[in-house]
Amino acid sequence: MTAVLRYYRTDLRRAFLSPRFLGAVLVVCLIYVVSALPEMRHDDYTVVELFDAVNGFNSLMNVFLVASVICYGTSFCADRQNHFDRYLTIRVSPSHYAFSRVVSCWLSTVSAVFLGCWLFVSVMRLGVPLYDASYVMEEGSVDFYMLLQDGKPLLFLQYFILIRMFAAGMWSTAALLSSTFFPSVFVTMAAPLILNRLYSVVFYLLKLPFRFSIDRLTDASVYLGSVRHGLIYTCTFFFAITVLLAIAFFFRARRVMKNA
Repeated sequence: MTAVLRYYRTDLRRAFLSPRFLGAVLVVCLIYVVSALPEMRHDDYTVVELFDAVNGFNSLMNVFLVASVICYGTSFCADRQNHFDRYLTIRVSPSHYAFSRVVSCWLSTVSAVFLGCWLFVSVMRLGVPLYDASYVMEEGSVDFYMLLQDGKPLLFLQYFILIRMFAAGMWSTAALLSSTFFPSVFVTMAAPLILNRLYSVVFYLLKLPFRFSIDRLTDASVYLGSVRHGLIYTCTFFFAITVLLAIAFFFRARRVMKNA
């Protein structure tokens, strides 16, 4: 058991100390900066306004789906290509390998998004006011905009960031699962974009309620009654899908490794 725990610790260290982790943090921050540039042409803007605008409909945020894979989403694919997985399974069973990999992937991804988003906020804060109390959207009486009316801009920002974290964790797990079917780094990186489009097609064909729209939940544009209910429902929705994807990865990766 000690060897297994040591392996879990090593896998987490590999995920968090990899240059890919730092790269993911910087990419997330850069995506927000580039997406916010059009809003900076105005004379008066605040960090909250920039962050709110970026999290709305913005085509550049599609890159965010790819960024969620950078940390550890391609790790299984890379291990298969260089046969490093064979060495690892000498130390631990395929089951422990698969479990450790999906946990490390999810944790490193949500951490990178958390740090990347707050890095953006911190950089912007150096020369831009945090928020203006007069900034009230049309949705000001709905859900998370109430946080601004209550004078809680940091909680408003964290609301968005938590949702982005759970969404990114879901997509990184989806990419990890896809790598067990298509052992290509490029296909794995593109998997979130492809799967997101497929889900959108199914969503509109089946005419599902907006509360099941991944895109709308990600940009927090679905009315769910209150701040607390909105956050709990959205994060639970993304995490539930993540668990299903993780279970599928566990059994698929274990089968692939046993048949190798």
